[in-house]
Amino acid sequence: MSERALIVLGAVGLPALALGLHHDTGHLGDIEFFHEWYLAFREGAGFYRDGPGLNYPILGVLLVCLPAWLVEGSAALELPQYALVLKTTLALSECALILALASLLRRVGVRARWALAIYLCPSTWAPGAWFGQIDVCTSLALVIAFIGVLDYRREPEPESLALALGGTWCALLIKQLAWFTLPALAIGIALGLRRAPRSHLAAALASALVLVAADPFVELPAGWHSHLLWVWFGGGSSHADFIVAGGASMWSLVADVNVSAHAWRVGLSAHQWGLLLFALAQVPLWIALRHDGDLLRYGALCNLLMCVVLTGVHERYFVHGSLLLLVAGFAQPRWKRVSGWVVCAWWGLYVLASLHFDAFSGWPFRSHVPTALLLVALAIVHLAPSSMPGVSPRSAEA
Repeated sequence: MSERALIVLGAVGLPALALGLHHDTGHLGDIEFFHEWYLAFREGAGFYRDGPGLNYPILGVLLVCLPAWLVEGSAALELPQYALVLKTTLALSECALILALASLLRRVGVRARWALAIYLCPSTWAPGAWFGQIDVCTSLALVIAFIGVLDYRREPEPESLALALGGTWCALLIKQLAWFTLPALAIGIALGLRRAPRSHLAAALASALVLVAADPFVELPAGWHSHLLWVWFGGGSSHADFIVAGGASMWSLVADVNVSAHAWRVGLSAHQWGLLLFALAQVPLWIALRHDGDLLRYGALCNLLMCVVLTGVHERYFVHGSLLLLVAGFAQPRWKRVSGWVVCAWWGLYVLASLHFDAFSGWPFRSHVPTALLLVALAIVHLAPSSMPGVSPRSAEA
């Protein structure tokens, strides 16, 4: 069997097999909440204003609501029917993700078949369709964006720029978690634009208008004119206001959990310390960028840093970072590849244990403490000097 046939077979068969196992499970709270979103979406354009706490950007809302609306027939879907439509949508996204991963791996000089090994890592499938969350759609958009970025860095063609920008804007309009990968994507696109015609820069700047394209068509709470601003500052992204018991965050190790992140203070509040540490850590992460392919590693480490130092972090929040680290790891020496896969698998089982807590009684990855320590160790490993085969150094084009 050829490699292409193997990848296509795996891309279709593995998510379908997983769907058969998880179609009636998942995070019931999230799925029930999404069902309420769908019911509000059916009532008209005021779903942000009148609905039950819709807190995703517009593409995220459409992914949650539109498939069910398209197949509903003459009446709204009940919860079991809605859950099946949602799970099927996410499984189809996983099919596309495997194909996109195969393409991205080729860009960093790795055999495309390793995309199947990345999918089989629990960190890839546990937080996605199995959980019942749309993060897999954001992961797909980010992988497409990095394909465009790496192609554009090698040859500044308009098609590559369109792929990079399209994937980036889609990711940002699906869920807020994508914004922690934005520094790597922005740097990659900016470096490519240095050698490109000025018309490319104008097109890139103009393309940002897509972030406000939906605003004239939705009804927002009084005083708000941008749905993105509403999502970020109007209460839609309030997780960071609390210290939570999970997510591998260091704050759950040093402070009482489920309390205000603004009330716990050592000079600054826990919320402010997290933001400061995240900002300061960008300097060594930037210095570690020696090759174009290291943009993947940089994006992954930004996500890992977010999970460890910010407040309000939940179990699934390393979902994009783990995927990017696995791609970067497969372009590294075998010991890094294996260590990255093992730690990401541990984190994926930690997410799975949060769904099926009783089934994992006594297992060590039920606890966020060893998970946090393993993620920090993984960051140290991947900050070590390394090179990405098949990818030219930035300095070669300076």
